[in-house]
Amino acid sequence: MKFNFPMTKPMLIPYINEKGNAISIGGFQQNIARDLEVDNPEFFLEFLKYLNGKNSFEDIKNKFDLDNELCEEILESLLENGVIQENEKIFDFSKEEYEYYSRNINFFSWIDIKGIYYNYWEVQNILKNSKVLLLGAGGTGSINAINLVRLGIGSVTIVDYDVVDTSNLNRQNFFYEDIGKLKVEALKNHLNRINPFISINIINKKIETLSDILEIKVDFDIVICCIDKPDNVLEIMEEYTSITKIPRILGGYASTIISHSIFKDNTHSYTNTKDNIINNHFDSKNVDKNDFWKWDNAVIPMVANIAGSFATLNAFYYLTKLNILRDGIIHHIDLYNLQSNAFSYYIGENGVLNMEDKTI
Repeated sequence: MKFNFPMTKPMLIPYINEKGNAISIGGFQQNIARDLEVDNPEFFLEFLKYLNGKNSFEDIKNKFDLDNELCEEILESLLENGVIQENEKIFDFSKEEYEYYSRNINFFSWIDIKGIYYNYWEVQNILKNSKVLLLGAGGTGSINAINLVRLGIGSVTIVDYDVVDTSNLNRQNFFYEDIGKLKVEALKNHLNRINPFISINIINKKIETLSDILEIKVDFDIVICCIDKPDNVLEIMEEYTSITKIPRILGGYASTIISHSIFKDNTHSYTNTKDNIINNHFDSKNVDKNDFWKWDNAVIPMVANIAGSFATLNAFYYLTKLNILRDGIIHHIDLYNLQSNAFSYYIGENGVLNMEDKTI
């Protein structure tokens, strides 16, 4: 790694820990906060302060009387611990894009605790060159679309066949004047107004078979599935991933319960997992076989917004590798049980998981 003007990430707020034997960084957030054990914490804190993005490699060497090899060794160690950065603007972004995505860059820097990147415009460039297929422009779909364009995904293809009606407006990203318009057309108009620097492709189409999806294109980096019809949509998406090797993200809700996960071509079958749970659980079995009780969608805006955002977050982590998620694990979040142990739980191939078990 060539170090020119290294900078300590300011949001890490380095300080000497309580024991006085290390530098604490990252505040107190679990899995972000960490200690750097060093021989001379006072000296090292001054060293970190000197890395301000203005002092050169030569300046640093001279200031602390270090030879080339030792200075590089220290900086490499800091990089591996996600402490330093050089966010040089060397990528193909306009002046406006650099300003538009500036807060993204700070976020990427904050969560990179392993020094995967040194220049966080590289992360934004990865997003700019990514292609995402979004199935559905409704509750979770329209929220995903907004998130994807604000995030800076370079190419977003949205598939839906429905038109906007009044009942959609309590949770979907449409306006009163959109009523009667095709969802994909209305949504594209809004998205272009939010971020004019990316490409939005729309397809007015109802997904009923595997062929319907395969006919679209198969050069996407990831697919976000926000449709619940046809009834065998899970099986269709499993086949799609198996054929194309394109990972898919499950994102949706049922009343107060949000579900999200990522599946790859070698992941266990979610359909089989769901069927096993239903067949071995009395209450689930009786709810699933109901064909008498009918009702309209039960949802409020917060549920749709959170569900859509979790799905986008899965896509973001997959595309950037800034957080490695275990595929095939379905995270359920019950927004009714907000202050209960039942608020969050995980389902794997064989049922409920203990996520603290590192052997999973």
